[in-house]
Amino acid sequence: MIAFVLSDLPMCLADQVRAMDLLPYLTDSPPSIQIEIKLCNVFKVVEKPYYILFGSCWLCAVVQQLIDHTRMLEERNEELGLTQKSYVGLQLLALVMETFDMLNKVDWLDCPSPWNMYNLYVYIFVHSSVFVRSVMMSMIVWDWFNAQLLKRPIFGMDWDGKGCSDRERACLLVVILQFGSSAFIMAIVAVTHVVPSLIVYYWVFLLASGFIIKIRSWLRFLGITLISE
Repeated sequence: MIAFVLSDLPMCLADQVRAMDLLPYLTDSPPSIQIEIKLCNVFKVVEKPYYILFGSCWLCAVVQQLIDHTRMLEERNEELGLTQKSYVGLQLLALVMETFDMLNKVDWLDCPSPWNMYNLYVYIFVHSSVFVRSVMMSMIVWDWFNAQLLKRPIFGMDWDGKGCSDRERACLLVVILQFGSSAFIMAIVAVTHVVPSLIVYYWVFLLASGFIIKIRSWLRFLGITLISE
């Protein structure tokens, strides 16, 4: 009986939500629950408050510290371990694949204004795991540099061998891991959005920079020592 009633219900056709359909709602602050669900359904990305983004970066940093500890188990006290390199390599591959997947979900040619679609993509990009984990990549390089693990070639003698300093290896790794992890989309976003925001919201970045600089001394005061130190 129940099966008969269900089969007799009127059918309805739901239109597929496209990326351009979400453009009029991006000015809503905060966005409605319905728009959050649509963003999640289209891009598989959940909007995150900024304190969640900040906390996610720190959580990634803790995971990275645990991964760095494996070089002690491999008895590689003065160079990067195989587990460290494999972890970063897999992260790089996964992030590049996620980047192209998000690019493919934006209907760039269906909107009369490509700039609006680009702004939508940047909005989604900031809330995606690609952004958080690409920032984590720069944290990893900074930690390796402080721990003096970049004194030996990372990619081989032909790429960063003799004549390449620790700082030059660090810069090369940042370019590859942080910007390359997003197929260099983050480099474009840095020019179009990050640099202007540094000028307009300079006080926010000053406060964040001061917190990041002081956090190490606060951790030492509490008796917490980073693995790389």
